[in-house]
Amino acid sequence: MKLKTIAASLVALGLSTPVLAAPYYMDTSYQLDVMRDQMNKFDMVLDQNQPGGFDQPCGWTCRINLSGWINTDAYLANRPPVFFDFNPAFNPADAVGPANLRLTPTNGRASDLVLNNANLFVDARVNNWVTAMMSLVYSSLAGVAGSTGAYNIANSLFVYHPLNTTNLDTAYATIGNFQASPIYFRVGKAYVPFGQYDPYAFVQSENPTQLFTEINKPLAQLGFILPGGLYGSAYTFAGNPKLSDGGSTRRIQNGGVDLGYGWKMWNSKINVDAGWLANIADSNFLSSYYLNSIMEGTSVPGLPNKKVPAWDVNADLTFGPFDINGHYISTTRSLANPVFLSGFTPSTVTGGQPVEPGFLGKPNVWGLEAGLTFPVKAHQSRVALGWQKTTHLATFLPKKRIYIDYLVNMAKWFDMGIAVVQDRDYSAGEGSIFDTTGALVHSGATNSKSTFGQLRASIKFA
Repeated sequence: MKLKTIAASLVALGLSTPVLAAPYYMDTSYQLDVMRDQMNKFDMVLDQNQPGGFDQPCGWTCRINLSGWINTDAYLANRPPVFFDFNPAFNPADAVGPANLRLTPTNGRASDLVLNNANLFVDARVNNWVTAMMSLVYSSLAGVAGSTGAYNIANSLFVYHPLNTTNLDTAYATIGNFQASPIYFRVGKAYVPFGQYDPYAFVQSENPTQLFTEINKPLAQLGFILPGGLYGSAYTFAGNPKLSDGGSTRRIQNGGVDLGYGWKMWNSKINVDAGWLANIADSNFLSSYYLNSIMEGTSVPGLPNKKVPAWDVNADLTFGPFDINGHYISTTRSLANPVFLSGFTPSTVTGGQPVEPGFLGKPNVWGLEAGLTFPVKAHQSRVALGWQKTTHLATFLPKKRIYIDYLVNMAKWFDMGIAVVQDRDYSAGEGSIFDTTGALVHSGATNSKSTFGQLRASIKFA
């Protein structure tokens, strides 16, 4: 409860008469302490079992900052860049085969207008040793009908990015004071330090290198940042349930390490880091498939029982107006195919045969981007050219992606961007799945090519 107004009034009243009537002064600090103690007793009764705010002497404005971000995107394509869509005519009671496939190739022109993300950020400096951050996110995209799990596959022919079903994007605290020690500790819901990306950046947020590495989970992270530029951390988090857990039992069974070095001088900077993750199957993108029963053909979805470790290397170089960044991710073990992961068994009435789970091989994903920043009539702008490539991820990500994008600051906190992207699918039939009799149950890649444009309006506010 706010005491400043009440206390000021009472103190003023208490001081006015005695000052004129008696030659002594009242101890106002003592009176304030007594009043505060009384009000705290009242609050304890009124707020029993209830969460609430915390009073600060100078109010919340002295230590809490509010800001936001809105990104609206328009798309137009000669054909959908997501080369496969869910077959609305699929019947799980019938035998899976060429006439009854779960996924079917997409075709025809496509366009869309979506609110990609609307964020509200709350940053707080609690004291010299503790800072906290919380963010909410909303997107106009909806998940595929019937999908289950912590992440939904976006019901869009343009967006690969999965949808987090909760509106709370991040909420974590960081404990550390770099003036006293290089060590920090972070706990809460945050993006795992595996890979390098901006979760909602223009064009980049849909690139395979980000999709394959992005993980948003409650975690515990212990790290250090040295003045010389060396930094690193170790972290752990509860992975998604496995198939052997019945799709429900949660355990702290994932984690990793990250080590990097950053150097900056005048208008140049270099940052290089590398990391290792115990199980890449927990990434948001892969989980959106593994945890969806409509993909696995089972009512109890879960991650593969065998972990798939992965490692990554990232580099970022800026020299004056020029910048270049590169990312490489590779697994050390074959990745289980999310489609029919549990081994789909069609109805025995139709004489269908069970589908044995398959593997995608050892995927690796890499990307390069080069950019140039320059002013246009006093407006800061940047043009970039990028190239992405994947292996062993047929029907989930494009094999190749090239793009060019241009982002310009039209006014303070208001940016406009335009991009042209071309995706190329894997060779026809790559990634196909057959049942135990050799019958085709998943047709694999299409060898199609898609060229599409993206227009973004980005507004940041505080």
